[in-house]
Amino acid sequence: MEPLQASHSGLDTVHGLPHLDIRFLTLRKAFDLPSRTMRESLIDAFMEHCHPWTPIVERRWLEETAQRRPSLLLLQAVFLAGSRVLSSPLVHTSSSSPEFYDRARALFFHGHEKNTTLAIVAVCLLQWWNPTGPERFSVNTSGFWVRIGVELAYQVGLHKEPADGPFKSFRRRLWWTLVIRDSIISVGTGRPRTIHLEDSTMKPPSLEDFSVQNIQARLFIAYASICRQMGDIAEAHRRHALTPSTRQRFEDALFRWLKQLPQQLHIVHQRDGAQTLAPYSFEARQLAVPYFVSLALLNRKPKAQASAPTICLVASSYVVAIIEEFICRDQLRHLGPVFTFYALVTGLNQLTSFRYGSLQGTAEHEFNVVKVALEELGKRWGSAHGALRGLIRAKEAVQQQPRLSRQPPILSPEETVFFTNFGPELCRMWEIGFGIATSHGDTAAAVTPRDSKSWDFTTTADDDISHQLQTPDLVQGPKPPSSSIELRQGALVDVSACGYEDMTQFEDPLVPSEGFWLFEDLELPTLLSDPFVP
Repeated sequence: MEPLQASHSGLDTVHGLPHLDIRFLTLRKAFDLPSRTMRESLIDAFMEHCHPWTPIVERRWLEETAQRRPSLLLLQAVFLAGSRVLSSPLVHTSSSSPEFYDRARALFFHGHEKNTTLAIVAVCLLQWWNPTGPERFSVNTSGFWVRIGVELAYQVGLHKEPADGPFKSFRRRLWWTLVIRDSIISVGTGRPRTIHLEDSTMKPPSLEDFSVQNIQARLFIAYASICRQMGDIAEAHRRHALTPSTRQRFEDALFRWLKQLPQQLHIVHQRDGAQTLAPYSFEARQLAVPYFVSLALLNRKPKAQASAPTICLVASSYVVAIIEEFICRDQLRHLGPVFTFYALVTGLNQLTSFRYGSLQGTAEHEFNVVKVALEELGKRWGSAHGALRGLIRAKEAVQQQPRLSRQPPILSPEETVFFTNFGPELCRMWEIGFGIATSHGDTAAAVTPRDSKSWDFTTTADDDISHQLQTPDLVQGPKPPSSSIELRQGALVDVSACGYEDMTQFEDPLVPSEGFWLFEDLELPTLLSDPFVP
């Protein structure tokens, strides 16, 4: 390790930190840096695998010059993010992700970084550290840090459209990075979003916000849009506000997103009426996953006994194929923690296949791919362990249900339009969904896509959907006495009769929810108990 070349007294003078803070940070090795070789490899890994999804760090900011030194907090945060997508064994011997996180966390909470903008940027990168799933209480999760980042952003007015100036584009990219992270975390945990875009005047990102208007700029713009839509869909589910009109708006928005996606980001090219897989692009494949997950979430059934609709089977089958590509190319290690949730959504939808006798082989293959993915993701992201345990229990419960002799119904004309851009090469469920030569030898008539004129395209792809949701009135039940707190077991503790320290005699009444929200609606007997207990 190489300590930062600055005296403690100099740091004290520049940053105005008390001597005890400097001493604490020194003991926590917050001023230590990895070797030059390791620093460069971590920064390279960050720029290659993290920067496309969080374009808020310029490489020159991380380089030391005669005029300035890089922000130590920003450096440690970049090292953390880079270490999460780098597989070098040296990362685990000389410097590990927990150490980078601990150093950055200590620097942040001790006020070492006085530049508020850089502090917000660093907080966005600290979200690459997510050691536990939503079933565990923790102050080190992505959700914890996104709320800190949003609070800081509100304090400096980052949610407001800025006046013309040199930092206008950067401010917009930084704000939308927070919006993306907030939506993803909300979808993954089933908890409310921190950002309500009705309170923001910041315009969506555009090509003008990038100094180089290349494919990475287009990637971020498309990513911001689909993550926002995915967050809106999950929010509508949580609020029980998925009315027919709201569903139609979501479908229109997803269809527009697909049709407006730049050609370079398509995973299938259409030439002369024929469809062929585009040259493999890791980023384009990643971008397609939240689109298919959004389709699956929009059409999911809340009752576990009800078979997943065919559109969910087809959408999740695409995700399985993409994940399988990641596994074969050894690229799971470059993915963020949200892919744990994507794999869970996919696996739960594919469980329906086990109920169809003709789909047993496909079901086993698809499930095994998801299982392997969660096992591998679990080596980096703790949330994958709970997801895998719950998924295995769900499979056991589904396999106890009676088999279905019929085939899944084919897609409706309105549903086929969501897949015609992708073709059959990445979907083992294509024949089932489109009614073409099923495994029983049956043949159904080809489905003609719905006339696009029936879709409402009067709004732009970036129009806000969340403000259109009709939130039902909350029903207020009887309130307990003000001096009591209701525990999970239903027992009441009279707080007025005991001191604060006496609360340690009782089970903590404020504990996390039961984990991934997708399990909450399951009514299968074997899933009524906590699915996250080993």
